[in-house]
Amino acid sequence: MEFNLLLLGEHDSSSHERHYTIKCHSSAVVLLTDRKENYILLDTGSIWKQDELLERLREIDVDPKQINHVLVTHSHFDHSGNIGLFKNALVHVASCYMDSKTGETTLFKNMHEKPIPLNVEVFPSRGHTLEHVSYFFEFEGLRYCMAGDAIRENHIIEGVPDYLSLERRLMYLDSARHIFESCDVIIPGHFSVIEGEQKEFLYQVLLKQEEKVLKKLSILDKVKYRKLLNEIRLRRRFA
Repeated sequence: MEFNLLLLGEHDSSSHERHYTIKCHSSAVVLLTDRKENYILLDTGSIWKQDELLERLREIDVDPKQINHVLVTHSHFDHSGNIGLFKNALVHVASCYMDSKTGETTLFKNMHEKPIPLNVEVFPSRGHTLEHVSYFFEFEGLRYCMAGDAIRENHIIEGVPDYLSLERRLMYLDSARHIFESCDVIIPGHFSVIEGEQKEFLYQVLLKQEEKVLKKLSILDKVKYRKLLNEIRLRRRFA
């Protein structure tokens, strides 16, 4: 299998009195292929990155018509903006996929039963959005995760934003911990690839952040989110 990191994600934001602006807003894009039957694109980047994406594909001698699977971590425009370039692809979002040529859509009750070539695995990394997923794959003895916005280095260092509900913050931290524990290399939706000492450092920060949030839960919180908390505690013990 061939692995190509076509684009690194970009994200430059600023807050104003009445609005929030994000500049240079585009996701990472990865291509996996066996150069035979399977050409898989993971996320597509923003429309403003379209020319650069097409140029990167030309450099590795891949025609957009050859892309037959597009795996999207979630539907935000910075990750899905270039889907229209790939006319022959099955477009995967969460537990379903749609045929770009016919519009026929197939939905699976269990997303893990959805067939994805080249042994790519889908993982429900909820939090950033409720339908968010991440993708795991193996390459040259290492396990990678195309994490989308399930991993944001600034959210680990500075804390998960308060604009997310408590339930979604718990989901985000739980998903992020699973990703850190389940792979060697993380390709986040934005910013640099995470591996080695930086990955271990961020993992320890993440554990402390999750522990801090769990300790602050009120009795009402524990009752309201009992099922989710039981799942989180089970995964923490297993890890």
